[in-house]
Amino acid sequence: MYVLDVDGAGSIGGSHPETILSNGYDVTVIEAMDLFNDLWIKEHTIEINHETAAEMGSDYEFVNGNICDADLIEEHVEEVAYIHHQAAKAGIRPNVEAPRE
Repeated sequence: MYVLDVDGAGSIGGSHPETILSNGYDVTVIEAMDLFNDLWIKEHTIEINHETAAEMGSDYEFVNGNICDADLIEEHVEEVAYIHHQAAKAGIRPNVEAPRE
């Protein structure tokens, strides 16, 4: 079964793909590699998820992208069983100043 996880590499949503993979699901994560937070957190999380997928025999794909990109989302929802959505723009001020970015 295939799960699409949006915001599955950041400091808040990053632990969810590991749990989903550990339960035998295949996971694709879409996450913007923005510079608001240190990228090493996301890079470390992606590495852990690749390791977990290999241990479980599951598929894991990381896509660096913005969930506001409708074409990107459409490309990944075709065969999805579940969508786990935790995505949000980091920081309150940037959200108020540019809510559609």
